[in-house]
Amino acid sequence: MTSQAISHEISTDLDKRRRQITAGFARFYSPLAVLTFVLTFFPYYKSDPGESTQYGSLWQEATRTGHSYDIMAVIIFLAIVALLTLAAVEVLGVVGLVATAVLTLSIGTLLWTAPGFSDPPEHSHAGILDITICLIGTAILLSNAACLLVLARVQKRRTASATAADSSTR
Repeated sequence: MTSQAISHEISTDLDKRRRQITAGFARFYSPLAVLTFVLTFFPYYKSDPGESTQYGSLWQEATRTGHSYDIMAVIIFLAIVALLTLAAVEVLGVVGLVATAVLTLSIGTLLWTAPGFSDPPEHSHAGILDITICLIGTAILLSNAACLLVLARVQKRRTASATAADSSTR
């Protein structure tokens, strides 16, 4: 076999594996996108019945107060849902997966630390679930990106080996 034939065979095999890996991870992204979007309609913080401050959903808080953290969270949530949708249809590459993971982790961190509150309120069940979903989503996205990076490195190494082996036989 020539080095071109070997390289083509290796490339075909690794492309097949890349599609299988991407398809396997893509199954998680649609439910994550839907769940992430749906959770924005539930309050993240518990409201005490005796207090005057009542916490609403992300959309209610953004429209009622217009606080910069809420507006930023809305924009990040919409970007996450859009990127997860692209990942679900297997269009997103490694850079897109890492960017989505960073955005997802930033939302989880924002919810967890509750910036803008001098005395952060207690998280509601939806808030705890969203933090958990953000951390799980980040792990899935980074795992997918790592698998694709390893596969790309293997492809590069195998192609170089095949080329070197072919040139040494001549």
